[in-house]
Amino acid sequence: MHILTSNMKNLEAPSIWYITGSQDLYGESTLNQVAANSREILESLNGSQRLPLKLLFRPTLTRPEEVRALCLQANDDPNCAGLILWMHTFSPSKMWIGGLSALRKPFLHLHTQFNRDLPWSEIDMDFMNLNQSAHGDREAGFIHTRLRLNRKVVVGHWSDEEVQDRIAAWMRVSHMLEVCESIAAGRPSLEIHPLGIGGKEDPVRLVFNAHPGRAVNASLIDLGNRF
Repeated sequence: MHILTSNMKNLEAPSIWYITGSQDLYGESTLNQVAANSREILESLNGSQRLPLKLLFRPTLTRPEEVRALCLQANDDPNCAGLILWMHTFSPSKMWIGGLSALRKPFLHLHTQFNRDLPWSEIDMDFMNLNQSAHGDREAGFIHTRLRLNRKVVVGHWSDEEVQDRIAAWMRVSHMLEVCESIAAGRPSLEIHPLGIGGKEDPVRLVFNAHPGRAVNASLIDLGNRF
């Protein structure tokens, strides 16, 4: 019998929060377009049937206090299995420091852009202001590295199946209660067993029997970022 543990309270609908970064200097019209483009990406990813967890849309973040409030909210939400961050426009990296430093959920940095192809004959300053993912995501990656944050980075257009599969693989790692059919011999069950350490409440555990056969016993040791 094998047991996987989780500290999630309500396991009915685990999800990944889809977060878009920008800044309020662009004005209401641009930010409305940012939100619309973000929703289109989210709906496309959810409709691809390639992701094991559903993406939930969250409002575009434009201020440091918004970032920190959302990260703290994610920490407290038992159904939030992690975050996906995308910088649609230029989003000053310093405004993410406080929030990401307090975040206790895994996150993926999606380095993409809304348009697959650039409309070379139509590009103007309005287009440049709206589509600054290359700038925003590059600066986001820089601050993530300087803060020594553990995260997953996926680069490529959001409509590519390879990109979607890499996001799906990260979701499976982040969501501890997902069991591959090749591991479980039957239907897993959710049970509550005493933890007995750390003064924590008893966690929900996923219990299942594995197929008999030869196996390799391996241990994973978390050394932080000292690999």
